[in-house]
Order: sequence, then structure tokens, then C-alpha cells
Amino acid sequence: MNSEFEFHKLLNVFAHNSKVQLTQEMIAIYDIAVEPFGYERAVVAMKKLIMECKSWQMPTPQAIVEKISNKPSRISEANEVAGRIMQSITDFGYSRGAEARKFIGELGWLVVRRFGGWSTLCCDMGISLNPSTARAQMRDIALGIMDISEHRPIDEAPQLGEPDKRLENAVKLLAAGKEIKK
Repeated sequence: MNSEFEFHKLLNVFAHNSKVQLTQEMIAIYDIAVEPFGYERAVVAMKKLIMECKSWQMPTPQAIVEKISNKPSRISEANEVAGRIMQSITDFGYSRGAEARKFIGELGWLVVRRFGGWSTLCCDMGISLNPSTARAQMRDIALGIMDISEHRPIDEAPQLGEPDKRLENAVKLLAAGKEIKK
């Protein structure tokens, strides 16, 4: 059986079990996603996904590509960042920030800066910061930093886009006694 056919067969197994109507357009999107890696690797990835699945949910093309490349998911990376920060608080304490920074890494250190810096984070943990809540916030901040860094420098402040002038124009038309056309 050729690999492309087997990949499509496995896609159909997932679709059937997750009650998803798989269209030709959807199959084409999956094909585009896995094409750079080859169908042989895509079949191996699909079999891994089947072995790991707890419920039959149709995998996204991204999930298949992540499984092919054997690269951890973004959420796994963000959880690792949060875990390293939390571990560093107890392992290094507030006085050994340079060592903590090396262990945490640059992404984690950006997260630490969002919490007011290393000393502040260490001193506030367990006092004004609930450790479980802080860990979840660290994970979310790390995810945000990863997303933003793909589009602009991370230390650059977000900018507002051009304002939508439709409402302003509609008010002007109404004030002038004119009709608003859709």
C-alpha cells in the first residue's frame, strides 16, 4: 500500500470516529501540510496520534506536522518555561538572579520581567501571588510572547491600527440630515 493512500485511509479513520465529514478540500489542506515531510513520515505520525488519543478528535494539520517534526507543542514549551521559573524561585532564590536567568532562558526571563523582575517575583510568590495562579499566568504570558515575537520585536509596544471611520462618517451624515446607505 502506498504511503499517500495509507495516510488518507488514516485520515478517514479519524474522521469517521470523530464524526467529521472529511471533504476533498480538507484532504488537500492536510496534503499540503505534510507534503514537505513526505507521506511515510505522515503515516508514522498518524499512527502515533492514534496510539496517544484519549478520545477520537480529528487532529489538525498542525498537530500532525508537530508529531512529524517531533517538536514539542507551543503549550508544552510555555509550560516548561513556567515550570523552570517556579523551580528557580526555590532553587536559586532572589539573591542568585544571574544563575536563575541562565536556567530559565531568555523567553522565561521576559516572563519574569512582566512580573516586575526577579527579586519582586521571588518576594511576592506565596504572599501576594498565588503559586498556581502565577504559574498559569506565566504560561499564558510565554505563549503570548511566542506569538507576538513572530510578528514584531517583543520589546516594541503594541500599536493601535487605523481607527474605523464608518461610525464617524455615519454620525456626520445623520447630523447633516442625510440618509445612511448600507
